[in-house]
Amino acid sequence: MFACIISDAPAPALLELAREWSPRVQTVAHGLILDLTGLARLLGPPEEIAQRIAQRASGARVAVAANPDAAICAARAYPGVTVIRPGREMRLLGELPLELLDPPEDILTAWHLWGLHTFRDLAALPREELAVRLGAAGIEWQRRARGALERPLLPEIAAPEYVRCQELEFPVAESEPLLFLFSGMLGELCAELDSRGLAADELHYSAKLLTEKSRQETKEAIWERSLRLPCPMRDQKSLLKLLQLDLEKHPPPAEVVALELRATPAPPQRLQRGLFTPAAPEPEKLEITLARLARLIGEDRLGSPELLDTHRRDAFRLAHFQPPAQLPEAPEIHETKLALRRFRPPLPARVRGVPPAFVAAQGIQGRVEASAGPWRSSGDWWNAAKWSRDEWDVALVDGMYRIFVNLDTNAWYIDGMYD
Repeated sequence: MFACIISDAPAPALLELAREWSPRVQTVAHGLILDLTGLARLLGPPEEIAQRIAQRASGARVAVAANPDAAICAARAYPGVTVIRPGREMRLLGELPLELLDPPEDILTAWHLWGLHTFRDLAALPREELAVRLGAAGIEWQRRARGALERPLLPEIAAPEYVRCQELEFPVAESEPLLFLFSGMLGELCAELDSRGLAADELHYSAKLLTEKSRQETKEAIWERSLRLPCPMRDQKSLLKLLQLDLEKHPPPAEVVALELRATPAPPQRLQRGLFTPAAPEPEKLEITLARLARLIGEDRLGSPELLDTHRRDAFRLAHFQPPAQLPEAPEIHETKLALRRFRPPLPARVRGVPPAFVAAQGIQGRVEASAGPWRSSGDWWNAAKWSRDEWDVALVDGMYRIFVNLDTNAWYIDGMYD
């Protein structure tokens, strides 16, 4: 037997209520379906279960039938509690309008043109002729109208949460006791992930801090951190080392009274390298090395450069380093091209004339034999990083150079040398 609940209550509250009566619950478009099979000896007959559910969910429509679709149609059509005995579906469903079957608009229009308006009308049609006109879907609608469609219930399965919590007996401020507690929590999480064939893609850990306001009163605050892993991992030692390095860089600002560790599950990484592919470091060891380097030089000085969407020179940001899955192929060189070897930072210069006639800088000096330009570029005028410059290509006796003038300060610089 199946029970259908239709209510205006919030979906989470209705789902929690339904799980009190049956472990097999499916969410449908108009409510919830409960599988009451095998619960008679524990909770009583289906009629009694339906009455008790209606008392708990005030204003809800509850219907019990031998299959889910019959229960849904009855709950939508009749208020209160409705019980349909097996074999008596047509007595209660026969006069219901066909709109309760939720067919497409064109199918419903065709039914009305055929003179069909109720479940009984559709159930009385010859099965073979209905299949010729509407196919397998028409047979399914007819079986639903008869209350005889048998289908398996697809219960809602709550996704498991990979989280561990630890309440401390007394406040802790040092990192070593915290790492000892995290080690045990990580061991349990890694074992659970391994038992399900999963790994951790991200680690979230938080602590409840104890901060004193006065001698008589204290308050608690929440401190949170996240570790984005380069690849799904479930090795306890590697994860604990990454956690240790992150705690050393970002220790809790106050004494800790409770800990929580949460892992985001992901499928484990499976790599099969080719015979001629260069060996690469293991992702776990590489991430630990990067974390140690970040502790020494700072997080803002380590990573992979990414170009920004702007025309400003040297505009980039550092993203978290992650080796490519496949090495790029070397481009084929068909012809030689002129390359600009840039000076970082640009060399301050003295320039006479416009167009430039003489250029002098540290280690560079000479008369301009040929020049091309200027090429003006500017941007970011709306913030403090605004820039505006005119660029020239000049040929001196000892080579070709790219020079530019900062239009805001009228200062000249040598940007680079052509090879």
